[in-house]
Amino acid sequence: MADKEQLHHALQRYQLNPEEWKEFKNTYTPLLIDTGEDLILVDTGCGEGLSEDGGMLVQNLEEIDIFPEAIDHVILTHGHPDHLGGNTKPDGQSVFSNARYHMFEDEWNFWCTDQGKCEMEKRGFHPEFQKAVLEIAKMNLLPIKGQIELIDGDKEILPGIHLIKSVGHTPGHMILRIESEGESLYSFSDLFIHPIHMEHPEWCTAVDIDHELMKKTRRDLLQRAEKENSLTHGFHLPFPGLGTIKEKNEAWHWVPTT
Repeated sequence: MADKEQLHHALQRYQLNPEEWKEFKNTYTPLLIDTGEDLILVDTGCGEGLSEDGGMLVQNLEEIDIFPEAIDHVILTHGHPDHLGGNTKPDGQSVFSNARYHMFEDEWNFWCTDQGKCEMEKRGFHPEFQKAVLEIAKMNLLPIKGQIELIDGDKEILPGIHLIKSVGHTPGHMILRIESEGESLYSFSDLFIHPIHMEHPEWCTAVDIDHELMKKTRRDLLQRAEKENSLTHGFHLPFPGLGTIKEKNEAWHWVPTT
């Protein structure tokens, strides 16, 4: 839980007036990796219907002459609707029909069995939220069952593409570490919804399933990325979501790439 006065000052630094701020709008930015041999898509966005500004992934890809059938791998960082809602068409068919999907087995089981419902009930999530996210997850996961590889631990799926379990937001939440020509990039999905979470890694969101694990996972990644001077990518950070992490006053802050 954020201290009210601290939160007030933190929001003001981002030109957000707590008295006037009614809702938080952020970006949904899937990551496309071109290795020269493979095209890898990290998350598929929200699909149609979840957001008035969403559902544009296929159209945006086609604008750069990349068509769904050309995608070789789809990496699903976790099972929330804004990260896998673009898996399927309205008729239930796979959008990326030639792709091999990758997801941690713990994450698949959470959404595709009764485990997720039981855990969210135990954690006190609102029943309507539970129902909505579980329905969307199953609608977008079960049709791709024949295309998906379920992973039980950290794995390098292609040269330089490392999938790393980073739990707390969800039980099988995933980040990526991408290496190329001596440089690295961490794609941290939903570990940080806003740069404020780097300054205050102890401030969790309402949808984080395990707050204590989330705090530890965040601190571990911040330390690694800062030490390695890695580029970072955040799904919900201001477009294009790229920047670096710097240590500041025993915490961290995010420096966007301009």
